[in-house]
Amino acid sequence: MAANVAEVPDLSQGGERGTRPTNTEQALQWLGSLSQALTHDNYVLSLVKVQEGRVQPFRYEHGVIDGEQVEHLVFLNGPPREVVRKGDIVTLLDMDHSPFSYRADSIRGPIPDALLAPPKDLAEHYDLVLAGISRIAGHPAQLLRIVPKDSYRHGYWIWIDKDSRLPLRVDRVAQDADVIEQLMVVDLDQLDGPSEHLQRVAQVSFPAPSAAASQLQPQALGSVNWLPPGFHPVVANYHRLALLGEGVDYWLYSDGLAEIAVYINPSAPSQELTIHQNGFYNLVGINHGGIEVMVVGTVPTAALERVASQVSLTGRQ
Repeated sequence: MAANVAEVPDLSQGGERGTRPTNTEQALQWLGSLSQALTHDNYVLSLVKVQEGRVQPFRYEHGVIDGEQVEHLVFLNGPPREVVRKGDIVTLLDMDHSPFSYRADSIRGPIPDALLAPPKDLAEHYDLVLAGISRIAGHPAQLLRIVPKDSYRHGYWIWIDKDSRLPLRVDRVAQDADVIEQLMVVDLDQLDGPSEHLQRVAQVSFPAPSAAASQLQPQALGSVNWLPPGFHPVVANYHRLALLGEGVDYWLYSDGLAEIAVYINPSAPSQELTIHQNGFYNLVGINHGGIEVMVVGTVPTAALERVASQVSLTGRQ
């Protein structure tokens, strides 16, 4: 078992010589070492995600091969489904569709993307609180609470393995501290190098990313005029929804932890307002004369309603 011990900061010392770090500074150091372990180490995680009584187990493997990150995520319930990333190419594999590849710097799996990057921007919109020590999956774990500074987003409680600095449990919590979603590691295996299995995955030839799909721009059906502070664009395109067979303008925004997706559908059925909540995501739909604005996200419904109400439409159909 190998950890980047030399690269993990000394969490008992502050930034200035002879001073003791604040709770926030220590929390930032823990997040930094978590990001370092997630993106630089070789490991295998068996995880379970629980949301509204539904349980989804995963097997997730990460390694660095020839200086390039390789990820392999396997869904263990339901129809076979896998996601592989080699460098900046992500490939989706399932039994109902042909393999499909696109460019991205993560697989957007069960572990929040914000934990994969240095946490410098996270503190702008969340308070970071280092709490107590507990035992998770047989490992001593440091609890870190990420508390939103406004009502536009949810909070996160993260238990970090004190030895490997990998996450052992991640809870997404509402403002009343109710758990919306829980990700639990049931087995962790940190390796000295990439496993033989991951090396075989890295040698498989997958389809090249589709250039045409990434070049389709939104069709100017409308524009998004308001977002909660700290949300930045991740994706903007025009694509056809597989279930409906209809083309929609699509935007995806993120603050690093939470996500908001906006769809504009020019041929939607006539329904003035739709609100749907299922724990994992919330959905708000508003119909304007046959053009539907649908906003989906891992944020409170009130935030989605405000986003939807301030989308301006061009009337182009």
